[in-house]
Amino acid sequence: MSSEKDAFNFAELFPLKFPAHELPPLEFYTTRGGAQLSFRCYPTSVPCEVHLILLHGSAAHSAYLHAFAHYLSAQQVANVYTPDLRGHGPAPERRGDIDYIDQLEHDVLDLMEHIKQQSSSRVQFILAGHSSGAGLALRIASGEQAKDIQQLILIAPYFGHNTAMVKKDAGGGPILIRLK
Repeated sequence: MSSEKDAFNFAELFPLKFPAHELPPLEFYTTRGGAQLSFRCYPTSVPCEVHLILLHGSAAHSAYLHAFAHYLSAQQVANVYTPDLRGHGPAPERRGDIDYIDQLEHDVLDLMEHIKQQSSSRVQFILAGHSSGAGLALRIASGEQAKDIQQLILIAPYFGHNTAMVKKDAGGGPILIRLK
């Protein structure tokens, strides 16, 4: 019988298809509640004021977005950040858990604030998400505090199994929403 810890073994669920040493190191930011959460940064090689936050899906982690994040930054599209959402990543305090509704939204807004404080120039944000990360991105972009988000990219969005978007054999692709 597997333990609860084994049930959330992200290395088994999402095995890396490249050597772990190729990943950027984990960096940390402090949330409004004082927690330290991790993210990976893929900076462009030339100065860029566009910062893209790429959110992973449920039961996943930032590392599975490595190839996409690396490609976007290498093409000078944006500085890309892949956070490990609360309860995810290599060593969360409580795997898969939050303390209150909207805590994930607050955590992403806190990451945006961290990026603004670290930047020496004007900051423009693109918020992107894959699967349930797309649902989270949409929630954040529809909130009152989303004034800094210029664009929203939803990749294979999952909004719930009973939504009108879910159809048998529907397929689909990314959705780009310009907010400004």
